[in-house]
Amino acid sequence: MPVLYVEDAARALAWYERLGFAKEWEHQFEPGFPWFVSVARSNVRLYLSEHKGDARPDTLIHLYVKNIDDVAKEFGVAVDEEGLAGRECALVDPDGNHVAARPAPTSSAGKSDASRAFSTRKLHKRLHLAPQRPPRRLNTYEKSP
Repeated sequence: MPVLYVEDAARALAWYERLGFAKEWEHQFEPGFPWFVSVARSNVRLYLSEHKGDARPDTLIHLYVKNIDDVAKEFGVAVDEEGLAGRECALVDPDGNHVAARPAPTSSAGKSDASRAFSTRKLHKRLHLAPQRPPRRLNTYEKSP
């Protein structure tokens, strides 16, 4: 379960609600202590924590959405038509955590942008990498180099 560090759990909750998340529960040891909040959207859950040390700042999560164009419009960002996994948009929450939103994969009968575009060959070409070769298997009688 991803844990995201947030300065203000209420502010973060309002931001994640714009992505369809809803608060499941919250915990605070006593008044004045940091909040720890669980949010969920369908079967996806995130923890939002004000506790220092629970999570690194500037965390990146990848999130499937039903309509990438609606999300981009809601947050006032452009859709990257040539993202590594197809169409995607980059969001940053109020605490600097990054959300890479992309269309949800379709059924196996059809291929979405995400499932079609994310191939090793395309990734290697985009990153200008040489094709990877499988590691050489050593005979059990050979010594490693």
